[in-house]
Amino acid sequence: MKIVKDFVWKEDEKSFSWTYLGTRKEEQFNSIPRSVVELSDKSGFAIVGSYDEFGMNNAFILNADGTERFALTIPLKIKGAICFHEIYYIMGELTAIVATHSTDFACTINTNTGEYKNIYETR
Repeated sequence: MKIVKDFVWKEDEKSFSWTYLGTRKEEQFNSIPRSVVELSDKSGFAIVGSYDEFGMNNAFILNADGTERFALTIPLKIKGAICFHEIYYIMGELTAIVATHSTDFACTINTNTGEYKNIYETR
């Protein structure tokens, strides 16, 4: 498997970088992303971009080579959704947080297919 090496992202920067097959790569954004997480299998990254730059469906997975694996869409069962807020691992599962006007929801994600394994209220 081709994997990510030397991943670097600082939370106040508009870009992140990594090494893939011996070549240094960088992904640049217009606004500071909300979250950038290296996938646990090192096959790519999970990203929540800013609402201003990407709108409501502002989360996606990139492959180790920098190509898009898939974009995440907010599940229809989450009413009043604003956008994705963050993405990170909870107990070994990639989890995206969706902000609404009243509460937030967590969505655990299959990183190969983009399907949601579980959706639950988080506060």
